[in-house]
Amino acid sequence: MNWLNPLLIAGLISYLLAAAGCGPKLESVKGRVTFAGRPVPKGHIWFVPDLEKGAEHTQFSICPLNMNGEFELATYGENGVPPGWYKIVIYATKSEPPSSPTGWTPDWIVPAKYTSDQTTDLRVEVVANPRPGMYDFDLKP
Repeated sequence: MNWLNPLLIAGLISYLLAAAGCGPKLESVKGRVTFAGRPVPKGHIWFVPDLEKGAEHTQFSICPLNMNGEFELATYGENGVPPGWYKIVIYATKSEPPSSPTGWTPDWIVPAKYTSDQTTDLRVEVVANPRPGMYDFDLKP
């Protein structure tokens, strides 16, 4: 069937293994998102596995930003994310999308290039014992 694509199957297997306690070790990821030095006060940050840089899993993590632009990621309800390379996506709009977003144009708080894993230039490697500020992102115009 068309809906049984390899990415979906890999994600389902990863979820089942994680739920059974057999998933990969998770590393703590806490940070802050700013734009031109000021906190991004709402929106979400996505850590999308960067397969081009050798990510060995397909688990992505999405987390809301608080009013200070801070976040702490989790995977399937467990704190942290699997180690490896990620593309960073920031999805932050001034207003929430309507329940039926057909025809809605996002009013981005951040430059549009950061809003898609296809256009973002933000990349980071999640590691054990990260240096302070490693997961802080100051977006540029």
